[in-house]
Amino acid sequence: MRSEISFASGATLKLLDWNMSKKKGLSLEEKRSRMMEIFFETKDVFQLKDMEKIAPKSKGISKANITAKEAVSRWTDNVFAIKSWAKKKFGFENSNLDKAFGIPEDFDYMN
Repeated sequence: MRSEISFASGATLKLLDWNMSKKKGLSLEEKRSRMMEIFFETKDVFQLKDMEKIAPKSKGISKANITAKEAVSRWTDNVFAIKSWAKKKFGFENSNLDKAFGIPEDFDYMN
């Protein structure tokens, strides 16, 4: 199960509901709520690497609950690969592909 937190800049922070132990952990909604509390309490913006440090300490959300940057990059690679294949194979324009599949204009790799 996935959930995400969207930012005004268009970036999203994706949370995964991983069950890595037999012990029942936080529900996905609890994780999302706690992540949002960090932003509301601090009224600040954080990079993913900073959230990975802050979330476990302040809200008890383990690092395993935050999607790894490598996984995000892999999915982004896949989207670009499929777009490239469809463009070559069928002659579709990027804008038509983006519109058909709901890909935002500012879709790109995370920094």
